[in-house]
Amino acid sequence: MSPASLLDELEWTTLKEVYSYYYFYLTNTRKMASSVQNQARPANMNIDPREYMSNLEHQFKGTLDVLRNLYISNGELQQKCRDMEEQLSVVHQNIYSLVLVDGDGMIFNSELIAEGRAGGRTAARKLHKEAKKHLSEITPHIRVYANIEGLARALKHANIIGSVNTLREFVVGFSDPCVEHCDFIDVGDGKEMADEKIKSELKWHLKNANCYRILLGASHDNGYARVLSTLNHSRIELLEGPPFGRELEALEIPQVRFPELFATSKIESFTSTTPSTPPGLSAPSQSPKFSYAAAAAATTPPPSPQATMVQPVTAGGAPPSRDAMLRIKTLFPKPCNNFYLKGNCMFDKCYFGHDYKLKPDDLAAMRKLAATKKCVWGQECTNEKCYYSHEPETMALGGLM
Repeated sequence: MSPASLLDELEWTTLKEVYSYYYFYLTNTRKMASSVQNQARPANMNIDPREYMSNLEHQFKGTLDVLRNLYISNGELQQKCRDMEEQLSVVHQNIYSLVLVDGDGMIFNSELIAEGRAGGRTAARKLHKEAKKHLSEITPHIRVYANIEGLARALKHANIIGSVNTLREFVVGFSDPCVEHCDFIDVGDGKEMADEKIKSELKWHLKNANCYRILLGASHDNGYARVLSTLNHSRIELLEGPPFGRELEALEIPQVRFPELFATSKIESFTSTTPSTPPGLSAPSQSPKFSYAAAAAATTPPPSPQATMVQPVTAGGAPPSRDAMLRIKTLFPKPCNNFYLKGNCMFDKCYFGHDYKLKPDDLAAMRKLAATKKCVWGQECTNEKCYYSHEPETMALGGLM
């Protein structure tokens, strides 16, 4: 029975009962029931009851339309919730953790490296196991970046390995498919190549919601402090090998150690190839820190105490002639140091010359001229092909010939 048809049976004197009945009729609506309940008897008693009830019925139909739309919207919201739950379940299934290691300074224990390929497998298994245990059993993806050739020579000079092939075998073993998600990656020659790779990986994975946590193994390099200070490092922990520098310590990022895996000190100066102090000269107060530049320089014989000037190390092992020095200085455009001394030029548009046919004497002259500029990294230089000066006395040689 509709509200309008009720007037055929009810008199105006029973309008209050009509209101009560109409209120009961509207209880199935959720929004307008309260407004109907509060409807007062019209102030103007001359109003047509039929018109008044017609208005109420119109309001009632409008309320039903609103509820119908709300019901549809509610269904759409429920579907969106179900879709989000499915997406979250996919995220939870693919959650992972990440271990990034700067292998140029974060060195594995010498015992493991000396075992070659077998040591690499052992190192990968142990690192995978320890990282997974520390990271709440979430599968770790392990990436070690290093200049493998340069590192192999450094380890050989430090008498940690007997042959550069030992490290190559260690790297192959570490990346063996028998241990999932473990890779030792060669970044090649060049300054801070490993640093740049790790920094880009950090930034990318921190944007990935699937990445649970990141272990960063680079305690030897304070340079990472400046990158970390610009990132939200709430999901990062620092893996300790050599002691942390002051800048890294100041960040107050959680730290973790795996002492069975990583050496706790930097590669020190190798003693077997370091010359003894000549008579009449005082011994240095402490041994210098190891670097690839120092390793390359150590292969040359020590200067005699009577020497008045130290000759620079050249590509051919002999100092350049005066004619070669003059010839190189007069060439225009100047020959490209990267192209002739390193073997490749990294610039697409280089303004230096690449077409000269230079003799070994010319290359020696180029190397000597380049050595008049001091390398900004000094004894800490890790680029074994760097042609700048790494010793103060070498820098003083420029233009003497």
